[in-house]
Amino acid sequence: MKSIPIMIIAIALISGPLVAQQKPTVSPIRGASAHDITKDFGPRLHPVLKAIRTHRGVDFDVPVGTAVCVTADGIVLEAGNAGPYGLSIRIRHAGGYETFYAHLSKISVTKGQKLSGGATIAQSGNSGLSSAPHLHYEVLKNGQHVDPKAFIAAR
Repeated sequence: MKSIPIMIIAIALISGPLVAQQKPTVSPIRGASAHDITKDFGPRLHPVLKAIRTHRGVDFDVPVGTAVCVTADGIVLEAGNAGPYGLSIRIRHAGGYETFYAHLSKISVTKGQKLSGGATIAQSGNSGLSSAPHLHYEVLKNGQHVDPKAFIAAR
């Protein structure tokens, strides 16, 4: 009976890193940090529409063709053209999280595909309603948009 508590401790130690992977804390751009975000979450003047709009994500100004990475283990919900967001990908993660990647030039994943955090899923671009090449990145928790900067800064 003494081996049961040891087994529980071993399982807790092994599963710790898996729990951390539920949150989308990997940067969507390799080597980028929260300091590299060029457009913040929240109200802003839309660069194309010239009107105040809520920016539901953050932007990284990067050249077309920059590798875009999935920010946690997950499953692709959507991959394709999303109107004003252009080529985009939506991924479901554990713990009620979803991430969204937009204005891409190339998509490298398909709907239903299982992904490991950090895997390359696309290349950045300038598709959709966009004024310059960049990656638009959103995080949702239980269907509500949250500031991605807090997750990127947590890594």
